[in-house]
Amino acid sequence: MWACQPFNPDHLKSHVDLLLDGLAEADGDWGLVIAPHPAQGADAFTALVKRDAGPPIAVVDPRVGARGCLAGADVLASAYSTCGIEAALLGIPVLEIGPPGERTLGLTSHGLATRCEAADEVAEALSGLRAGPAPIPRAALDAVCRWRGDSATRIARLITDRATSGPRADDSTHHHHPGAAASPKDEGASVR
Repeated sequence: MWACQPFNPDHLKSHVDLLLDGLAEADGDWGLVIAPHPAQGADAFTALVKRDAGPPIAVVDPRVGARGCLAGADVLASAYSTCGIEAALLGIPVLEIGPPGERTLGLTSHGLATRCEAADEVAEALSGLRAGPAPIPRAALDAVCRWRGDSATRIARLITDRATSGPRADDSTHHHHPGAAASPKDEGASVR
């Protein structure tokens, strides 16, 4: 699956060419599912997917999106979609694609993705997956996601704090400094 970014047509074409040429060279039968970015419609890919031969291509309804397709994905390819992090958390192999020097999430530097700058690198990465994806080290996920066990509480506080007109009086007693150990009492949000 290709989780797209809202690039201009020429940039999108360079990415689709990279992927389709790599898919055609890879061992096995591969196809491409294109998940448009919410800022673009499926029509952005009409001209890109008109090929006489090559791997099968499907464009996902924009209302479904990349997250709606992750459960069925064998691999996720993207330049810098945050779906790459979600795919890694689900154990789905990630390809960070694009020409040399193009911005990515940097998941490759954490061992969570394979950087593919050319079609032959896409083919090699996909062919290597035929034996099964390599396990993702928990430490690598922790380094990217900054999991400390209190994320649900922190998100709930952000929502409730914005709903009120000012800071809560007890905010200082619940503040966690980066690197502070979380305790079970900090999990979840209280019900009102």
